[in-house]
Amino acid sequence: MSKNTVKHLIKQKKSPKYKREHYSTKIDHYKDKIREWYLSPQYDFIGTRIYRELRQIGYEGSINPI
Repeated sequence: MSKNTVKHLIKQKKSPKYKREHYSTKIDHYKDKIREWYLSPQYDFIGTRIYRELRQIGYEGSINPI
């Protein structure tokens, strides 16, 4: 951190708070369905099966988390 930033933060009356914007991801629309498939004993899907099912309903991302 630069000296100027430290000086600025010391002069402030309130403690600085970290703010981060929320970025949407490709799976945001599918999270409820993924939870259902993964957690429900009715389905008992593993990751690769969940990926195949997502592709069938329109998911266009990859299986990798990157």
